[in-house]
Amino acid sequence: MKILFCHGLESSPNGRKATALRDAGHDVLAPPLPKDDFEPCVRMAAKSLAECRPDAIVGSSRGGAVAMRIASVSSVPLVLLAPAWRRFGVTPAVRRDTRILHGIKDDVVPLADSIELEQRNNLAAENLIPVNDDHRLASPLALAAFLRAVAEAAGTSSHTATPRHNQIKVIRPYLWEGIWVFDDPAVGLDKEALVAGMPELIEIATAKAGIAEPEKGFIALFSKDPFPGAQVCLQRVREENGGNVYRWPEVGREGWLCPALFRYFEEAPDTLYVEVRPSAGSISER
Repeated sequence: MKILFCHGLESSPNGRKATALRDAGHDVLAPPLPKDDFEPCVRMAAKSLAECRPDAIVGSSRGGAVAMRIASVSSVPLVLLAPAWRRFGVTPAVRRDTRILHGIKDDVVPLADSIELEQRNNLAAENLIPVNDDHRLASPLALAAFLRAVAEAAGTSSHTATPRHNQIKVIRPYLWEGIWVFDDPAVGLDKEALVAGMPELIEIATAKAGIAEPEKGFIALFSKDPFPGAQVCLQRVREENGGNVYRWPEVGREGWLCPALFRYFEEAPDTLYVEVRPSAGSISER
């Protein structure tokens, strides 16, 4: 498969991600993007796009912003790695089939920027892939997720699948007509209610995290495996009414998760790790 790779500001055409693509058997064109100015990078990448006619465009960090610019006039699938669109003033517009990987420990480009990009373009939830890594996205898990995203974007299936059980999931709860709800079209959920003790757990968790006006929407990352940044550890205590009751031992409270939990897990995890973060933008107009 032919890949046009736009490297990051501090990387090169022979960096770890470009090398991973080549090692996976792809034909990679990675133009040496100059450091001094953004617009020459866009022109160079656009020229490469016209010349090589790739099966997918991949952009990392600043290269993600470059890739977004050139992809706006192309139908080629796009894969972005912690795209620095905000830093380089790129309009946050991508096709709905765009895939985005972002490390939850990224201290260079905020994860919230990729979540905002997903929200603004109504991407499928599974197309935003948070991974347990920093901005470099150099861990084996991140590289495996990267190769899978590229393979899926171009419609191939020859690459090793990312371990789904390690994937960190994302929802965005908000208050709607006095009820905590969240939407996730990717798994068929619209205004799915969080009730029976969950509102109290939400209020405690968001207060501990210092989130102002959580009722306008906040981000919740969750996994059955521990990950850096998780502030809440919920322990499953029993099944009840088709759902499952979880306890937050630190605050001595319980909350009920409805059967929608099985849209994310094949069976109810014994432990759920959760991190809450401020949302990139208000969704109070919903």
